[in-house]
Amino acid sequence: MNLKQPIAGIVATIIIIAIALGFVSFFDFPTFAGPVAYFLRCLIPMQIIVAVVWGTNHPDFVARRRQPLNGLLFTLITLAAGVVIAPVYRAVAGAGINPPTPMLMHCTIVSVVITFWGAIMWGAFPFKPLIKNTVAAGLALLVACYAVNYLLFRIFYNYDFMQGAPVYVPALDPHGMFNALSALVFYVTALAGMFLMLHFDLWPLTKSASVMRQPVLGIVWTVIALLLGGAAYYLGVNVLGT
Repeated sequence: MNLKQPIAGIVATIIIIAIALGFVSFFDFPTFAGPVAYFLRCLIPMQIIVAVVWGTNHPDFVARRRQPLNGLLFTLITLAAGVVIAPVYRAVAGAGINPPTPMLMHCTIVSVVITFWGAIMWGAFPFKPLIKNTVAAGLALLVACYAVNYLLFRIFYNYDFMQGAPVYVPALDPHGMFNALSALVFYVTALAGMFLMLHFDLWPLTKSASVMRQPVLGIVWTVIALLLGGAAYYLGVNVLGT
């Protein structure tokens, strides 16, 4: 059956939703919302590397396989990365506490935002120009994104509002610049600004060849996404009071 768009997209979406709901049904809520959700979030940055930086064209031994083996191998690579990332990040950002604390969960959520930022806005700069092996460049970007994400988390996130709650862990509170929930919302809103630019094929930035080169593109696109995210956040929180 050779479906065409938009039918192919609709059918694929329905199938994915059905699989996701079936997967969720295997777990009670505390288990799914805790360790399962944490592990799944640890897979997403690697998925971004596979899809965006590698373009599913690397590694060669995987790219040259036909479907469904191709998809299965990329899935195994993603799972392998998650198996490494999950315990390491839990030890570094979560002090090894189980179930994962809100601080760790928030940190892993925004690791997705930072990886999108590094892979799409910055085009894996400076790793792709410096490292000729695309697989190695992607892995280097992944490590860098997790490091930058943790640094920004320590700077911006503050959980003072959570003091006294059973889930509050004083040692994990960075006591950063902003309310943690506000920072989380702003991150995700700014990411929407990035995708909005993609909807316009980066217009009007494409009118300038000098802007379309890294690192200028990464800087300009980041500023625009932050401005769009800031405007949307201000409108939603300060004006509409949502």
